[in-house]
Amino acid sequence: MKVIFIVSYKVKPQAKKDYLKAIKLIRAKMSEVMQNYDVYEQKNKDTYYEIYIFDSYEEFDSMDENITDNIKILIDSLKHYIDGEISYQTLIQLED
Repeated sequence: MKVIFIVSYKVKPQAKKDYLKAIKLIRAKMSEVMQNYDVYEQKNKDTYYEIYIFDSYEEFDSMDENITDNIKILIDSLKHYIDGEISYQTLIQLED
């Protein structure tokens, strides 16, 4: 069963330029360790969604092991640009 993990948050309008630079670097680094990761922006809302897609629950469960310390530091730095709460959703594909 596939797993989709979604992280969503609003970015402070004055921090958008710096956020976009940081997320571009994170996307490049994540592409080295994870193929199914991308970031989306909700139109006209300053809300962003980091979407991870895993082929199995085991792959999802071991996500932290696959992300390097350097990437974790970059991800942690995003907190400076975020306005308010960070939301997390885990979606698990239904089995036949």
